[in-house]
Amino acid sequence: MTRRDYGSLYLIGLILAAAWASFQAAPGYMDADYYYLGGVQLAEGKGFWEDVLWNYLDDPTGLPHPSHAYWMPLASMLAAAGMLAAGTTSFWAARLPFLLLAAGLPVLSAALGYRLTGRRGLAWLAGLLGLAPGFYAPYVTLTETFTLYMLLGGGILLVVGTPRVEIGWKQAAGLGVLAGGMHLARADGVLWLAGCLVWIVWEGWRARQRGLKLMGQILLMLVLYGAVMGVWFGRNQSVFGEWMPPGGSRALWITTYDETYSYPADKLTPERWLSQGAAGLLEARWDALKMNLQTALGVQFQIVLLPLAILGFFCVRQKREAQLGGLMWLATLGVMTIVFPFAGSRGGFFHSGAAVQPLIWGLSAVGLDAAVEWAARKRRWNPKQAVMVLGGGLVMINLAVSASLYAANVIGEDASQPKWSQSWENARRTAALIQAQGGGKQDVVMINNPPGFTAANRQPAISVPNEPAAVMLEAARRYQARWLVLDENVPKPLEGLFLHPKSWDGLRLGYAGDEVVIYEILPE
Repeated sequence: MTRRDYGSLYLIGLILAAAWASFQAAPGYMDADYYYLGGVQLAEGKGFWEDVLWNYLDDPTGLPHPSHAYWMPLASMLAAAGMLAAGTTSFWAARLPFLLLAAGLPVLSAALGYRLTGRRGLAWLAGLLGLAPGFYAPYVTLTETFTLYMLLGGGILLVVGTPRVEIGWKQAAGLGVLAGGMHLARADGVLWLAGCLVWIVWEGWRARQRGLKLMGQILLMLVLYGAVMGVWFGRNQSVFGEWMPPGGSRALWITTYDETYSYPADKLTPERWLSQGAAGLLEARWDALKMNLQTALGVQFQIVLLPLAILGFFCVRQKREAQLGGLMWLATLGVMTIVFPFAGSRGGFFHSGAAVQPLIWGLSAVGLDAAVEWAARKRRWNPKQAVMVLGGGLVMINLAVSASLYAANVIGEDASQPKWSQSWENARRTAALIQAQGGGKQDVVMINNPPGFTAANRQPAISVPNEPAAVMLEAARRYQARWLVLDENVPKPLEGLFLHPKSWDGLRLGYAGDEVVIYEILPE
């Protein structure tokens, strides 16, 4: 592969990334809303603080609240860089760095494909598969972690695949920086640090490196990882008194996904978790495994790529990229099934598994070539021509599937009013309804998607807790919320307030529609 090849792939990737971004004028859902809002705060010089509580896991004292107490800050930092460069806090500016990075996905896939095979044609096939990321298509240019994770994870695999007999100092340094980036992007990125550490020890033992050299390389990797993460650890220590916020550890003890929104969160304890019994705990993990494997089949392997990727892995199983990539895929599946079964099956594995996606595209190209070689011996095909024809067909199928999924999830039935912007428009509409009831921009609103509401309206918001009305009111008054907004995603304990709208004790009915019900929260 030449620089011209990679440059061409980047240009094609940029065109397609712009196409994926064209119908998305807003973040679209809570994760992207949150990272965008965090970027706005940074770009406006307000630092890592926010007028939002989207959960109560760290027992927040009030608003403003330290930001990124659950999610990591790299995506917001990148969004802020885009806004500062463009001189505006508009969403298009926040997503500009992500769009430029998304264009690099086919380049990275091609680089991995070339490293695995040494063949230009297969590298191109891997790169072209990366142009059509299937279910990931709507997400790669958003203020999110998907593209960051794909690039950083793929970068680690390229580093470990450097054709050397033994580990080099540059490899150790590169792994430290990239693993730090993975952790700064997502909390489960620390898993990749562990994977890099295991790999260095294994390769050092296999190459019979002397102990001092191996220890020095491990130390170098850890030091550079610390250089990336050190400031963030220091910030958390000063704000929370811990290296990592307490909310993440409490998430270990939830017994249903909805308990992520428990109030108060100090009831999420190991003792309560163990009271579920072995049968209940195992059932939850079995359900999570089934959902995560469905995600792997439909999202990561896009169904059609699964047999090709498996065959490709078998063909290049001695390659370091394939070995570490396979290990990290299994480790991620294990953590998102056993340790975080509820968050993992509800999107965590979808996010975290993206790190090995470029490798899957590369392995698929290898697998197609191996399948064609086998068929050519049986049917006297021209292998080179067959790979071009079948590979081109595979790319077209991938593009068609990606475009179809994108159209269904992003555009909807009316291209002039894209489905993706509905949550943003709903947030604006809800704010207008509150103002019509006498509310002000300074009023705190309790709502299902606080980051989205605040990002759209620049108005403080907190989450509707998954609790009965009395506890909900306790939380609302503690955090000085004046308005309660309920929609079809109402927590089960509060369904009556949505299905039978009327004034209740402590609540005055302000507005009742088919899609949203608004209450004013009365003082005690």
